[in-house]
Amino acid sequence: MSDNKKWFKVWGSILIDPSMSGLPLADMGRWARLGAYMTTCGEHGKLVITNPSPMFLTAMEVESLADAKMALKRLPN
Repeated sequence: MSDNKKWFKVWGSILIDPSMSGLPLADMGRWARLGAYMTTCGEHGKLVITNPSPMFLTAMEVESLADAKMALKRLPN
């Protein structure tokens, strides 16, 4: 389904990629949500998160930016 908005591609090999396949499902979801968030709020591969950022915290399913930082550090790349 196309909505003419930005998108990002996830290859099927994500299931066997050693850096991704070992992630807990919650972190895999955060990785996918981060990609989606980057396409809508990022600019030239950079994302600026200001405090507070309720939309980002909701997307990452965390309570604070400190929690988000810890969660993002667990993600590959």
